[in-house]
Amino acid sequence: MKTIGDKIQYFREKRGYSRKYVAEDICDESTLFRIEKGNHIPRLDILQSICLKLKIPVDYLLTYENETLIHFVAKIHRLCRESLYFHDYTTLQYLIEEAITFVKRNKSFRDSSFLKFIEWQKGILYYRIDRHPRKAEQTFRKLISSGKIVNELDINVANSLALLLIEMDQKAEAYRLLTDSMSALESLPFVEDKTLFPRLGYNLAYMHYHQKRYDLCLELGYRLLLYLYSHHLHYSAGEIYHMLGIVYSNAGNLEHAREYLEHAVSIFKFELREQLYVQAAKTLAEIHFKLGETDQGHIILQKAQDLCKRISDLHSVKKQGQKIEHTENQYAKMGLSSSSLPLLEPLY
Repeated sequence: MKTIGDKIQYFREKRGYSRKYVAEDICDESTLFRIEKGNHIPRLDILQSICLKLKIPVDYLLTYENETLIHFVAKIHRLCRESLYFHDYTTLQYLIEEAITFVKRNKSFRDSSFLKFIEWQKGILYYRIDRHPRKAEQTFRKLISSGKIVNELDINVANSLALLLIEMDQKAEAYRLLTDSMSALESLPFVEDKTLFPRLGYNLAYMHYHQKRYDLCLELGYRLLLYLYSHHLHYSAGEIYHMLGIVYSNAGNLEHAREYLEHAVSIFKFELREQLYVQAAKTLAEIHFKLGETDQGHIILQKAQDLCKRISDLHSVKKQGQKIEHTENQYAKMGLSSSSLPLLEPLY
């Protein structure tokens, strides 16, 4: 795919959107057709609106003339990280296809680290797109075949392998990988990817939580927030606030739980991470019900329900809608107490 139009059509079809839906309130459907066929160059404001509708950054569509190898590699690293953050595996798949094509076209390219990076991303796709956990596991293990975790890329691969092992119920090895990775990270003299500690730290705190080591979970959660503040980052802040809120809920400190969950809901809303917003809002509503604040709980659940209707993933809409209905029945109508509140998924 060489043109902007090719890429727009690719992402539109992958999302399952019609031209009519994408063009609505942006341009004529015929104009979008001409853009996709390469017969019309869109204004920047139209391009930005299309990207917003497709839920992709403008950079996904732009390929700069005479783009150097260094700039291309840096762009792929950054956009893959953004795709993983938003759980957008369709876009990640496209980016890796583009990277593979780029490497084949530049036969003199010998950046072994970038080639390993591509294999790591392919491993994630084997699991998230192809649903082949064993193939993903083999890919990750091959990339750290020496058994030594020494650099940032090794830590990333080990982190992904740990998440896969958690889902395969091999939690002991997952915990070892995460603790070894954290030790390796803390020993590095310089860390280029500032999102690595928040991601790895959240996943280790996730393990502490499920081991019922709540003190360690809280301690690491506070370290993560301090790190984000000191580095002027918000990456994974929503997940961290959500985790702290749940830990405080389990400890019976519902006021602290409410405070942290309100932060999580606000962050997910600001970032337009709709499914996480709905999950966090449901959890916050449960805390309001526990505190006897039933009116506020109903208001939050209604907002979450309204947002569910606008989410394009029909499977997620049905699943979240059922959970919201269960929460209302459990608290608002029957006055029952909740089972343990779930954490959000670990981070790649």
